[in-house]
Amino acid sequence: MTRIEKFDRVIRRRDIRETVAALVVAAFFTYTAWRQTNALELAGSVIIVAIALWTMYYIWRHGTEPSDPNPDQTPAGYQHALARK
Repeated sequence: MTRIEKFDRVIRRRDIRETVAALVVAAFFTYTAWRQTNALELAGSVIIVAIALWTMYYIWRHGTEPSDPNPDQTPAGYQHALARK
């Protein structure tokens, strides 16, 4: 259980770092898009902002860990539930 909790902390920290990085990228390319006069460069900046925002959404939507498994099951079932978590 200690190893699983440590691994979960590592994953949470990584998710936070990736979210902050995506936020920085989105902010930078929003500023870049605002300053563009060329339509192609503007479209490229908008696409990158959209990708960064999608990355943040996906990490926070699908990156959360499932709830703790129910300990009132067979030992094999509990072990499989922990492995899936």
